[in-house]
Amino acid sequence: MIFEKSILSELRSVAGMTFACLLTVVITMALVRTLGNAASGQLEAQLVIPLIGFSTISSISTIVTLTAFLSVFIVLSRQCRDNEMVIWFGSGKNLTSFIPVVWRFSYPFIIITTLMSLLATPWARNQADELRQQSLSERNLTEIAPGTFSEFSGGKKIIFIEQTDKESSNLGLVFISVTEKNGEETIVIGSRGKLVFDPDKLPWIYLESGSRTDIKLVESPSEIRSTEFNNYQMRIDATPKSTTYRERVRSSSTWNLFQRKSPSDLGELSFRIGTILLCMFLPFLSIPLANFNTRQGRLLHVFGAILIFIAFNNLLGILQALIAREQINFYFGMICLPSVIFIISIFLFYLKMYFRKNLIKIILNKITS
Repeated sequence: MIFEKSILSELRSVAGMTFACLLTVVITMALVRTLGNAASGQLEAQLVIPLIGFSTISSISTIVTLTAFLSVFIVLSRQCRDNEMVIWFGSGKNLTSFIPVVWRFSYPFIIITTLMSLLATPWARNQADELRQQSLSERNLTEIAPGTFSEFSGGKKIIFIEQTDKESSNLGLVFISVTEKNGEETIVIGSRGKLVFDPDKLPWIYLESGSRTDIKLVESPSEIRSTEFNNYQMRIDATPKSTTYRERVRSSSTWNLFQRKSPSDLGELSFRIGTILLCMFLPFLSIPLANFNTRQGRLLHVFGAILIFIAFNNLLGILQALIAREQINFYFGMICLPSVIFIISIFLFYLKMYFRKNLIKIILNKITS
């Protein structure tokens, strides 16, 4: 009991400080990146704080995984360096005695990583994409200069307005010319209008008291048809821009990934599940790792652990790309990295617990003989 309580209390204390430091770094990086985009005019100022929040939420799963790995590594490294590990070994404990303790410490992190990776991260990415898309649409529309012709949908729609009330999105006299693929042209004129966004964040123009003229020049004879209206609505873009971000794989919900099962979807799904498996296996890898090169400086030791995590995380991204390109099987790619970590952990446990002792015995026997 004393063994478990003393290690668990230190692990949780170190985990709290580690998580706070990593979270501060992530928030700072998101702040610098978002402020840079806002300063260059790519984002509106009021979107800075929400985007920082969504960016931080989408990174929590990685932060939690790294926190669990580093906490075990730092605590056990300190015990080795301060010879506390010798006391535990002298009382009948060995490296495998730390496995149940590390599991009790790690399983809350695994649960948090599962929830964040499968649910919170795609939701946060989707919300951030919607904010960026709506901001882009609003900026493009509100920046229409009165008295000039503005092109939308690749030049297929030409809009002219007499005046703009940017505060309320109210428009004055509106002229819209739409050219269809078959060569037909539609001209819509409204005495006044208003810019609105539907629930899918798509921009629409609502017109009042105007007329619509359809011109068919491709047929012989030509046909011109004109109608008047009290209320009329038209979407600004011929194809909704939101499809590009709604269907983005990284911001798709986990359930949609399971349903679609395209190569890109399976690649993203493998990355999300792989993050959970990393959080499950990496803390156990840190048990034997913490017992090597304990005489090195603490910062150098921790830096090496961070490099190990970065390497495994990048390998997870490489496996995701290979699955998306259909170069490897989904199930093989998903279990490949955890299997490698498990095999390395078993090898290091054996190397630390048995191989060195047997090697020392062999050397001593040769010396004495």
